[in-house]
Amino acid sequence: MRKPRPEKPSRGMLAGWSLASATRLRSDLLVSYDKTVIPQYMADEPVEVQLAMSAQKILNLDLSTDTLQIHTWLTMTWTDVRLKWDPEDYGVSSVRLPVKELWTPDITNYGSVDQDSTYVPIMGNAVISSDGQVHYVTPWTLRTSCVVLPPGEEKWNCTVKLGSWVYDGYSMDVKNTADTMDTSSFQMDRRWEVVSAEAHRHVAVYLCCPEPYIDVSYALVLQRRMPTSSPSLQH
Repeated sequence: MRKPRPEKPSRGMLAGWSLASATRLRSDLLVSYDKTVIPQYMADEPVEVQLAMSAQKILNLDLSTDTLQIHTWLTMTWTDVRLKWDPEDYGVSSVRLPVKELWTPDITNYGSVDQDSTYVPIMGNAVISSDGQVHYVTPWTLRTSCVVLPPGEEKWNCTVKLGSWVYDGYSMDVKNTADTMDTSSFQMDRRWEVVSAEAHRHVAVYLCCPEPYIDVSYALVLQRRMPTSSPSLQH
């Protein structure tokens, strides 16, 4: 006698299983999770935070105060060992969780000229992989100071210097994922041209303290565009 073939799960059934698994996973991950504690598993191994910044649009370059207002996207990636799981136990290899429920790096814009753009916005969701890697992308409108380059060049060097506010290099290691700020999505400005957009990592030790302090600086060099004259009309 032929055995009946098992019924193929419908799309609704699969969605139900996925929803139940994701709900159970979220509950298991956060049941005893303390977002105020840095996920530093070993005392001699700092949490590595990878940064990538993408320039989107220049909002304003105030020449009277030498300050730049720019819209960016910031990507932060780190590993939280408390957020690991076995995909076979839940049937999912990644999950999205509200970033406000997680520990997040206290990345600060050291060169900020106002309080509103000093700290990274914490909103929306982060993507967590089963290996504990957390991937968070957020829009960030910054106001930062600029330095006028030698007279006659009409260039300004505007630097965004990012680093932890409270953690030294023994607890948090900040690294740039590329040697440049990404300008592939940059909206062309009729007044200013991007000459260069470099990223550099710095490690500093101060006289007051033996610990290293780490930052990643994005140096955006802008040049004033030359006005273009309209072609004369032909009669």
